[in-house]
Amino acid sequence: MFEGDTEGPFYCVHCGQKYGELRSLVSNSCTRNPDGRYHEPYDGDVAGDFTCKYCGRTYRDIRNMVANSCPKNPVRGGRHSPAR
Repeated sequence: MFEGDTEGPFYCVHCGQKYGELRSLVSNSCTRNPDGRYHEPYDGDVAGDFTCKYCGRTYRDIRNMVANSCPKNPVRGGRHSPAR
């Protein structure tokens, strides 16, 4: 269940795609979602840096973060994933 802000922008936790409305985000498909076919909203703070939950590296942009592989991701070849 989404517990983030009710006002946009909204970002996909898997690919970093940005949407102005939550409804638009969750109704569009995401090729990077390992558990389903739709975008999932990032429910953390979007005003500031994003920190990887596996290695602690920070990024200013969630899209750049999730595009890069993380050496500490438990899935081999997995990408950075934002901490919530």
